[in-house]
Amino acid sequence: MNPRDLDLVIAAVHAVGPCPAGEEAAWTDQVRERAVSLYVLGDTVAQDIARLDAAKQFTATLLDVRVEAKAHAGC
Repeated sequence: MNPRDLDLVIAAVHAVGPCPAGEEAAWTDQVRERAVSLYVLGDTVAQDIARLDAAKQFTATLLDVRVEAKAHAGC
């Protein structure tokens, strides 16, 4: 097992919590499902970060700023 997989399993075990006596099979299924969910989430987050890293910066100039009356209604 590679370190990433082991980390996912450990995180899944922590997320699911302790195994109730007599429910080992159901608990194992929950841990497996949570580990897969975490793997998919990690992959999605990595893709999002890659897109952010690839984004280009641009310079903008503000020409006008207006404060609307509704913006201060809650103050």
